Amino acid sequence: MIGALWTGISGLSSQQTALDNESNNIANVNTIGYKSSRISFADQMYQDRIGKGSKILDAEKLYVQGNLKLTGVNYDMALSGDGFFTVKNKTQGGTSESFYTRAGNFRMGDNGTLQDAAGNEVQGWAMRPLDTETDVISTNPNATLFTDDYSELLGSRIIRHDTYVETITAKATDYVTTTRADASDAFSGTGLKNKAAKLNDIEVLKKEYTRRLQDLKNTPDGPSATSISQKSQIRFEGDILRGEGHQISITIDGTKIAQKFISTNATDDFITSLVDFAGGDTGNSVVAGSGTTTITNTITAANNTRYSMTIDGTEVHYDSDTDATMQEILDGLENAINTNETLTSSTNPPTGITKNNGTGTIAVTFGSNATATEATYASSVTEDYDLVASKIATYKALADEISFRIPGMVAYNVIDPVTATAVDQGKFEEKDTFNATTNPLDVYKGMIEIKSLIPGQDFIINSVQEMSSSTTVSGEVNDTLSRTKAQSGTGVGALESIQDALARAITGNQRNVYAPADLATLGTGIDHTLDFSIYDPTLKKNIEFSLTLDGTSGGGDITNVDEMVAAIQNGGNPTDTPKQVQFNNYFKVENVNGNLVISTKDSKYDLEFSTTLTDTVNSIVKDKNADYSGRKGAGAEFLEITNTIEQTSTQNSLQLKLDALNISNSPFGEFNIDQSGLITMKQGGVDFAIGQVSIALFNNQRGLLPSGDNLLAKTNESGDPIYNTNNSKTAKIEGKTLELSTADLSESLVNLMVFQRAFEANAKSITTSDQLLNTLINLKR
Repeated sequence: MIGALWTGISGLSSQQTALDNESNNIANVNTIGYKSSRISFADQMYQDRIGKGSKILDAEKLYVQGNLKLTGVNYDMALSGDGFFTVKNKTQGGTSESFYTRAGNFRMGDNGTLQDAAGNEVQGWAMRPLDTETDVISTNPNATLFTDDYSELLGSRIIRHDTYVETITAKATDYVTTTRADASDAFSGTGLKNKAAKLNDIEVLKKEYTRRLQDLKNTPDGPSATSISQKSQIRFEGDILRGEGHQISITIDGTKIAQKFISTNATDDFITSLVDFAGGDTGNSVVAGSGTTTITNTITAANNTRYSMTIDGTEVHYDSDTDATMQEILDGLENAINTNETLTSSTNPPTGITKNNGTGTIAVTFGSNATATEATYASSVTEDYDLVASKIATYKALADEISFRIPGMVAYNVIDPVTATAVDQGKFEEKDTFNATTNPLDVYKGMIEIKSLIPGQDFIINSVQEMSSSTTVSGEVNDTLSRTKAQSGTGVGALESIQDALARAITGNQRNVYAPADLATLGTGIDHTLDFSIYDPTLKKNIEFSLTLDGTSGGGDITNVDEMVAAIQNGGNPTDTPKQVQFNNYFKVENVNGNLVISTKDSKYDLEFSTTLTDTVNSIVKDKNADYSGRKGAGAEFLEITNTIEQTSTQNSLQLKLDALNISNSPFGEFNIDQSGLITMKQGGVDFAIGQVSIALFNNQRGLLPSGDNLLAKTNESGDPIYNTNNSKTAKIEGKTLELSTADLSESLVNLMVFQRAFEANAKSITTSDQLLNTLINLKR
């Protein structure tokens, strides 16, 4: 009977515990992520096959899926399946302890991290800190994060690799506003672009950039190969291109571009560029009477020649065409003498001129004795100078028209420097190389190169023709190995190729241009200095140096643009080798259509620089030409940022503020999470992947220790948490949703009644035993 008392007491204790557990379930019927628990009863030890009551083996959590409720709150998330969120209660002392929970009612904390309602920081794979050297491509060294200035979205994709996730985003400043047309006077025949053409180029490059991003997203870990742009060359013979109504044309991918014959007159500077000074004096004239008051020049042959006389140190000349008569040559020399201000205003000006067509002589009389020499030079061309000038203008105009009309394509005049003077210069060969040129004699050869600005995109030249009113002649298309075929490229390599092309179109090389009028004081005895200043983002400092351009005979006279170009290329005049190396590290200098053009090298296209050209003799600072100078591209800035989440890294708190992540100067965006736990923050039309919530699995989740505040702690029984890359084998995360409590109120109320009856029954066994004991005691009395 005493044993029955103790048995009843054990029953009371067990049922009381069960009541406590069920009361807890009822109390947490509205607790987010709460898992109901149940009591496991067991009978106690036996004696003579009679049990001694009951005990509680375990109060175990039942990890069954709870119902999901859509809340619409951005930071709410629910687990659908096995797993737990990981949180840490970080302290100011730097220590922390990990806990696990199913409650996904999260928020952004004051420090920008994702936190639970109690302020514990949610753990996951955080975004790797941005490295401005490798993760940021910027044409502005001072811009390494997106600001409001970068208003033009060029393309963005989230790329999921095997072990990491990256977001590649490119933006630009307002290139529509900054784009300027290239100056045709300065850059005709060099890939000239008007504003509309530049903007069209950017649009087709944007489209290709987006396509390559999508290709990388579709095949993130595929092979990588660089794309190569197609370059094709054409050539016109020019035999029937001779006058009004004639034209040349090219058809590319079915689009025909025709250019009518441009009739123009040859200038004196143009003709001078075609005179074959290197060939020496042809001896087609003889001068007599030097040192007397009458100088006689006798023309011995009339042809396509420059007839030159130098009188008392002043040179005058007349350039004859192939059909020039003796009368025209003598009249031309007479006009050259009479219109030369240096001669006519000298102390010994000409007093009379006598011509004789029959003998081919021109006699010039002076008041005092005068000295004179003569020279004749053959022309480098055999056609009329005006016709040559017109053909050159037509060839340049066709190249410009191709650049204008076909988006993503550029055309410019070229020459093959290897065979330009050889007998085989009239045909394309495998050994050919092609250099861009605006030299009139080179352009006259009728060769144009067409290049695709889109790496990897090919095009077909359907036809090349020159037409008169009655005749059509096919031009030549280079089909030898000297042309450059398009190579499509793949993966990262292809993306990098189009990214570079897009950045160049948006920014473009800086070009400082000095037109002939800006260089008016070039001449013997005129010294110049050319100062350079350029910021090197790699060295993180400003590079400054000055070239001395000596205009005296001791340094070699600098009297024209070509001599200025040569002097600058040599690091000065006289040559300064260290400065030559310094200049060549950053710059190139060219004579472009008679203009001095200083620009950044193609590999340094994004750098900005300043130049100061000073005439030190006359103390004149020569400004660059404001109308001609500027950016080759749109003159805007390009910025591409690649932010990465390493899924093999250790767990860490998840920072949500974009400014703290150095992605943008604006901290906030629209929070979103996908089923794999990938967190994106949307700002300015871009979804930035900035972290991934990690889901913990346990071998024995029932071994987790409830710790209050919806938290669970690991134990030896539960084992350590297990994480899978990309949460591939865990629960799916439902955004804007919460998991409700699994406590069932109706079931709990029934259980309460059952446990209450059991408690009453155990109490009855105690009172019954007590009555029996009283009866025994009364028997003794």
